[in-house]
Formats: sequence, C-alpha cells, structure tokens
Amino acid sequence: MLIPILSFVLLAAINDYTVPDKSAPEARQGAVDLSQWKFGTKRTVLLNGEWSFYPLKLYSPEDFRTGRVPPPSAPYATIPNAWYGGSPVDEASRTAYGTYRLTVKVKDEELGYGIRLPNVNGAHRLYVNGHLVGGEGRVSDNERDYVKENKPYMTFARAEGGRLDIVLQSANFANPIGGGFEDVQLGLQSDMLLIDRIQFSAEFCGLFILLLFAGYHMTIYVLRLKDRAYLYSSLYFLTMLVLMVTGGEKLTLQLLPGLPYWASSKLYDLGGFSNIVLLGIFLHQLDAKLLNRKHLLVLLAPIYVYLAAVVVVPYPDYRLGNLPWDYASLVAAFYLYRAIRLFAKRDGRLGRQETVLLIGVLVSVALILLFGVLYSLSLVQTDIGRQISFLAVLAFMNALLALRLANAMNRTEQLTDQLILRDKLKDEFLANTSHELKTPLHGIQNIAAFLLDEKAGQLTDRQRSELSLIQDTSTKLSALVNDLVDVVQLKHGDLRLQAAALDLRVAAQTAFQVLEFELAGKDVRWENRIAPGACVLADENRLRQVLYNLIHNAIKHTKRGWITVGAETEGGLTTVWVEDTGIGIPPESHEEVFGYFEQVEREAAQDGYTGMGLGLYISRKLVERMDGRIWVDRSEPGQGTRIAFTLPATAPADGPTAEAWVAAAAESGNRVQPARLEIVGEDRAHTVLVVDDEAANVRILLNLLGDEYNVLSAFSATEALRKLEENPRIDLLILDVMMPEMSGIDLCRTVRENRSVLDLPVLFATVKDSLHDIELCFRAGGNDFIAKPFDPKTLAARVRTLLAMKSSMDQAIASEMAFLQAQIKPHFLYNAISSIVSFCYTDGEKAAYLLSVLSRYLRMVFDRDGRAQQVPLKQELELIRAYVEIEKARFGDRLVYRLQIDPDLETYYVPFLTIQPFVENAIRHGLFEKDGVGTVTLSVWDGDGYLRFEIADDGVGMPDDVLYRVRSGDRPERAGIGMTNVRKRLATLPGASIAIDSALEQGTKITVYLPKIEGSSLPGVG
Repeated sequence: MLIPILSFVLLAAINDYTVPDKSAPEARQGAVDLSQWKFGTKRTVLLNGEWSFYPLKLYSPEDFRTGRVPPPSAPYATIPNAWYGGSPVDEASRTAYGTYRLTVKVKDEELGYGIRLPNVNGAHRLYVNGHLVGGEGRVSDNERDYVKENKPYMTFARAEGGRLDIVLQSANFANPIGGGFEDVQLGLQSDMLLIDRIQFSAEFCGLFILLLFAGYHMTIYVLRLKDRAYLYSSLYFLTMLVLMVTGGEKLTLQLLPGLPYWASSKLYDLGGFSNIVLLGIFLHQLDAKLLNRKHLLVLLAPIYVYLAAVVVVPYPDYRLGNLPWDYASLVAAFYLYRAIRLFAKRDGRLGRQETVLLIGVLVSVALILLFGVLYSLSLVQTDIGRQISFLAVLAFMNALLALRLANAMNRTEQLTDQLILRDKLKDEFLANTSHELKTPLHGIQNIAAFLLDEKAGQLTDRQRSELSLIQDTSTKLSALVNDLVDVVQLKHGDLRLQAAALDLRVAAQTAFQVLEFELAGKDVRWENRIAPGACVLADENRLRQVLYNLIHNAIKHTKRGWITVGAETEGGLTTVWVEDTGIGIPPESHEEVFGYFEQVEREAAQDGYTGMGLGLYISRKLVERMDGRIWVDRSEPGQGTRIAFTLPATAPADGPTAEAWVAAAAESGNRVQPARLEIVGEDRAHTVLVVDDEAANVRILLNLLGDEYNVLSAFSATEALRKLEENPRIDLLILDVMMPEMSGIDLCRTVRENRSVLDLPVLFATVKDSLHDIELCFRAGGNDFIAKPFDPKTLAARVRTLLAMKSSMDQAIASEMAFLQAQIKPHFLYNAISSIVSFCYTDGEKAAYLLSVLSRYLRMVFDRDGRAQQVPLKQELELIRAYVEIEKARFGDRLVYRLQIDPDLETYYVPFLTIQPFVENAIRHGLFEKDGVGTVTLSVWDGDGYLRFEIADDGVGMPDDVLYRVRSGDRPERAGIGMTNVRKRLATLPGASIAIDSALEQGTKITVYLPKIEGSSLPGVG
C-alpha cells in the first residue's frame, strides 16, 4: 500500500500548483481591482463575483467602446453560475443568450496574462480588450443558427493601460439542461502555461494507467478463462478511461478537435452508466452472495433502458436532468451496503481481507461521484478529490484481485502438496497390495502345478484342462501384479536388474505358453522364428516380462491370422520383433501407445478393447534400463502391427541347448489342448449362447451354467450371428459389451432388428457397470445386466428369470394361436357341413371335394407348431383358397374371389394367419350383407425390402364412426376379434404396418405392408 499512498501525496503536491489563491479580491458591480495583487506560481486568481450581464443582447467590444450599450438593467450575474440539471443559479444562467462583462484592473505593465475557461455551457465568444481571443460553438440570437460546443481551453492576452476588458457572449438554446459558466482563472502567462501542462499531463497519465491495468487484467483473464472477474474488471477500467477522457479536461475534444460535442457527451454518458453496470457484474462474479442475479436484474434494468436511449435517442433529448445520475449513485450505495453486510455476516466466498478491500473500492467509487457533483457545483475549486478517488479505485481493486490470485495460488499449492502426498500413499498402497496379492497367487500356481503333476491322483482330460486354465490365469494375474510393482519401482528408481546371457527362443516360447489359452476360439496361428542359440544380455525375468506384454498385446488385438516372433543380430545388437495381423495402430499414435495409461483403441470405433495401458509403458522402461530401445516398427489400421526392440547381443552360456529348453517347456506339465467350450445335451430344455472374446470368461460361464442348460459359445459378433442362424432354439443371449470388430451393444442392436426382447432375451455381462453403461445396454435392447466378476447365485437367478420370461412368451404365443383357431365359429362349421350334406343328395363328387377342402383347412389351422410364427406365403394362400372354396359352396356365384400375385413371391415368409383373417372379414362383413354379386380381390406386390398386400371388396363398406374406431384400434360392437388380434400382432413386428379405407356402399380396402423375409434368414429354415 506504500506505492498508492506515495502516488496520492505526489498528486496532491502537483495539484497544489494549480489551485488558485482564494484570498484574491472578488468582482463587485462588474469590476475587480488586482493592481496590488502579486501574481506568481501559486498566486493565480479566480474571477469570481459580480459580472455585468445584458440578457438577450449580444454586444461586441465596439458597442461598449462607442457607448451604445446602456447600463445593465438586470441584476449582476454571480460567477460561477454554472448549473447541471435542477434549478438555475441566477437569472443570467437561465437566459437563452446574453453578454457578460468584467473589467479587471492590473498593474500598468506590459505583461502577458493567461485566462482559462474550464466550462461554459452552450456556445460563447471571448473578447479581451476588444480582441477575440477564444470561443466554442456558434453564438446566435436564434436557435436555428446556434451550435453548441463546450471544452476547456486557455487563451492569452496583454493588458492595455493597466486593465483587461473581458466581454463574454453566451448562448444556450435547445431545451438546455444546464447553463452559466464555471470559474474563470487568471494568472501570468508562464504560470498559466505550467498549470495547463500539469493538468493535461495528469489526465494523460491517468489515461495510460487505466489502459495499462485494463490490458493487464484482460491478459490474466485470457490465461484464466474460468475467472470472469478479471474480464469485468478490465472492462470496468476501460469505462473509467472513457469517463476520464470525456469529463474534466475533455481530452477527447482536445485530442480530436473534429469530434462533435454531442458525440463526446454521449460517450461520457455511456462510460459513466456502463461503469456502474460493469461494477455490479464484477461484484456478482466475485461472490454471488454479494449480488445475486435477481439483484442485478432489478437494479440494472433501468440503467440498461437508459443506455439504450443514449445510443438511440438524439442528444440531449434523452437527458432527464440529474435523475439518472442520482439513481446511479443509489445503486453504488446499494453495492456498498451489500459489501458491508457481507463483511458483517461472513457467509460469502470472499475472505475478510478481500471484503475490506472491496469496501475500499466501493467507497472510492462513491467519492468519485461525490467529488464530481461538488466540482460541478463549484463547491470545490479543483478536481483533485475525484482524481485521488480514481487512483484509490485502481489501488483497492488491484490489491483485491492480487490478494484473490495469491489466495488461489496458495490453495493450488496446498492441493498440489496433497496430491503429491496422496500419490505417494497410492504408490505405497500399490506396492503393499501387490506384495499381499503375490502370496495367494503363488499358492494358487503351486497347488495347480502340484495337481497337474498328478501327485494327488490321476486326472481326467477335463480336470487337466480346467487346472491348466487356473494356472495360466493366475500366471497372467501375477504378471499384472508385477507390472504394478514395477511402475512404483520405476517411479522411485528402486528397480534392480541382473544381466545374464539368455536364450531368446526359449524366453519367447515360455511367454507364449503362459498366454496360449487366450487363443481359444480364435483363428490365429503362432510361430516362433527366433533361431536356436540366439542370446542376449538381459535380466531373465524382465525379458520374459517384455515378451509377455508384447505377445499378450498381439493376441488381444488379433482375431485371425498369425502372430510371429523373430530376431536378427547385427553390429552387437539383437533386434527382436513381435508381429501380428491385428487391428493396427494409426501412425500418429505410434509414440503415444508407450505412454502411461495410453491406448490406441480409445478412438477405434469398432474394436472395443480396453485395459490398464501399463504393458507397453513398462516394456519401454525395462528395455531402456537394459540398454536397448523399443518402437513401433510398422503398423497401419487394419494391416497389423510389428513392434521391435533391441538388446545387447552375447554368446550362449554353457549349459543345455536351446532345443532342449524348448522341448522341456513344451512338454512341461503334459499340457493338453483346451476342450471345446460348448455343452449340448438332449435332456436340457433351454439353450444359452455366451458371446465373449476372452476364453477364460467363456469357460467360467460354461462351468456355472453347463450343468443345467445347453451352452453354446462365440468369440465374436460375427460368430454369434452365425450361431443364431444355425441354432433356432437359442433361448438366451449372454453378451460381453467390449468385443473386437463389433461391440456387444452393436450386436444387440443387430439382433433386435429381427428378434424382440421377448423372443430372445439378452443379458449383458461386463466389467463396466456405471449408470451410463447400464443405460446404454438397455437402450440397445438388453433385458438385464450383470457385472463381472460374476456372483454364481446372482447369475443363476437372472438367467432363470429371463428364461422364465421367454417360456411365458412362448406360452403366450401358443395361447394366441389357440385364440386364433377359436375364431372358427361353430356356425361356420354348421353352415359348411350343412352345405356338404345338401350336396350329398345332389352331387356326391362335389360333396367329397368339399369334405377334403374342409379337412385341409382345419388341418392347416389346428396342426400348427406353436413356436413357428412364420410360414411360406404359399401356405397362407392355400389356407385362404380352402376357406374361399368352402364359402363358395354356400353362396355359389354370389362370391367372386380374385388373386393377383407373382409366383416368385410365394417363397417368402409371412406371419401365420395374418392375411386370411382380412379375407374372411371381407367375405363375411363386406359381401354377405350385400345384395347381388360381390368380389374380393387379394393382390400381392413386391417392394424394396417389403411385400404389399391389398385386400379389396365391393361390399357394403363401413360408416365413418365404425371406420374411426377400427383405425384407432378399438373393436366395434358385435364385431369379431380376429382382425383386432392381427392388428396387434402386426404392431409388434418391425417394419409392418396396416392402412384401412372404406366408404358406405362402395366397399373396403385394407393395405398391409410386411417385411420381406426369406427362408434362409429364419432360424431353422434353410
């Protein structure tokens, strides 16, 4: 705070040179005697007092010299008489135009004097000793020729005969909101020039200081976009700058002589009221409890309206006297009240020190407004109070923001220290947890190895396969635990390596055997191309760890093709590479994959693999510690990857040959090929398809579900779709979300295109169990969700629930078919049999034919498999023909049936009993109630991916009210339920729709759209 205090003292000291001496004589009756006054640097005077005034007259010095001016009739004008809004000070200041005159008696010396006019409201011309020495605007006795202009200026004149005869012509038209003029300052020319330079320099320095701080705060905002307080403080300083250059010395008018006075006045109003607005928004950004949004809206709405008027309405029509500035002062006072309240209640975000500085800002703003009013009313002789208040605002606001920034930095440092501490605790936790995990893992590995050696008894092939899976899985988990330990040791530099001559071929073969079970279900070939005897100088465990990570990475990202490990030696370095035909890595990610927790798949749209991202990071660190380097040698998306690393080459150590090590490794534990991961038995009622790209996960689900259900397995979405086609009796689909090529989410969406949530339930099983992931699964069409690792009881319960739902749906289908069969009403059978009996007496062959037709019709209706919902269109048409033949036997030539169809369409499949009920409805309700012959036409057209059926009759049609109810899905009174039932069935079929048109006595037309389904696309149909 020392610098601001020194600035205040310096400003006050400099201002002391500009303050007139108040002990000087004042004017009396239009004259003032200064002949005995000793002018000097601090001895300038104000020409205050009684000036002669001639209202509504514009007299020139020549008029006074020649005696054409009568004595003043009006009272003398009391200078200063400037006023701004409110009431005029005297009669002179309210007069539209007139002439002021003052005679100044000075020493009879040839001295130059300076006269400074700070403010004359309106327009004026200034004469001294008959010479025009200054003026602003255009003085006129009529408003048409009048031009207003007002800016401070200084002029110079010489005394003649020991006197200065000052004549001031003034005019103020156009609904004046002010008038008169302020103090006129007189002094020696040199002294007045010094005062003018001091005042100009002070304001110019203030301009640059404000501009500097505005830019500084804007720079901080650009660097810290989240902290908008700096944005509004910067804009606040800019509005203060506008106030400074348009008020006081009016720098805008001095630096830009061509700028109109009205433009300068509008800039002053815009700057002043925007200043109050921005101050309020700044306070809101500092602390919402200081000023909330409601406060801002209520307080600033009138100011917003006034600012709009300043922009739109011509000057000075928008001005309302002092009322706007009085309101602005009240708003500033409210700001101060809220700050004091916040300081007292201590319930805001700002600390005590920050609140004190904020109160200092607001008090300084209030003083600016106060000193501005006092100076305009000439109650104070200089503008020093307002200038010091400006500096105080700068000082307090910068101190406030600096303290706020310092507090933020302190909080950041505290958080950094906490993060460092927690990172250290995390490393310790990882190290301790990893060591604790190693003990049970080693126990699992040792027990599995003991059992595999048949030391506890002979094993079956299945037992050996399961134990091998346990051993390999625990080895894989142990490697992951080692990775966690290595991360901590690498960060702290505690990793120790023991270099030795190692056989690369043996190390690669050993790493692959650990991961061999990962290839189950994948069409991937493994090949070890490292030449026997190729040795490197490296740490044995770390080399195997690097090879394990690279081979595991290749297996994980390769669905089909091959994985190859090779090596070549040149110049004392051995280059080892692992190459695959997997998904590949984009060129821009070749370096990123070696970063900490980096993965290429984060942008791969269809791969879906995720993991911890430690393997390649640790591999690079380990290779570098063993005096080598690692890089992506070749990789493109979809074209596989080749990762290479170098190690120092060395000669083989004495001992068994590489071939012996490889043979021993291959034969160790008498490893068996993994059994087929499926269980199918005739005695099981339900079949479950498990889709997961990890063989271990499939094996776990197989063990949990295989005793009760048929379990099929698929390792990709493509294989799953193929098995769904090959096995129509699959009752449940268990999907992993993250899979190669097509994720489980996309696979579920594909399945839902043909199979509903009731037809084939889907159970998602994945490690991702966040609310977002669960929502995604259900939106894709999933029925349920279970998180890994599985709880056996929970999994069994959910599987049973979904299968029970599936069984209920099957029973509902069977009930629906029975319901449809029940549509063959007894009176239909009675009428058909009566017709056949009548033909027995007249036409035996006809009777026999009708009996065969009725038998075929009943057999097609009743002998349906309840589970088969789709039938060939040909079969549906045969059912319709049989029904029509029976009805023709009753009504003879009154019924005409026509069929229009391309024979090639009869091989497509349609839902059973979908078209026949519409034909039956057309015959029973459309024709039999009609007099005369009736025609029913069934037309079938081939569309792009759909079949269009049109059933049209020329029967009695339907009235509008019945048609409305039918279209809305309601069943009219005394109507059958066959057509309503079919419409409900079609509503559940994707791609199906129905349209009904009818008119009384004109017939009915029903149009049905069904998806085009080929037999090869249906389960169990080929």
